[in-house]
Amino acid sequence: MDTGTKVGNDFANQDSRLLLIYVPSVVKSVTFEVRPSGQLNCLASLIFNLDDRGLVHATTDAPGANLPGAVPVSEVTPDWVEQVAEELMIFVLRRSADVYS
Repeated sequence: MDTGTKVGNDFANQDSRLLLIYVPSVVKSVTFEVRPSGQLNCLASLIFNLDDRGLVHATTDAPGANLPGAVPVSEVTPDWVEQVAEELMIFVLRRSADVYS
């Protein structure tokens, strides 16, 4: 959760229109939402799920986003989580720029 918050803060400090917000979720899952600054609507969700084989899957509901494949839970590092979150934030920023241009 702290790494996701760090990514959200990094984007906010760069005057980004988007925020990455932690959403409390179920066991074996961590969820974040990408939201426009100052708004409640969710543009995309980022979910980290732990499966029964000990693999962590990063998934999103953002059509066309390409996130990395599953990794063993022992290889999940703050850097990996930050990279995945940044990839989604950049994807959503680019997609929203295309919509408004």
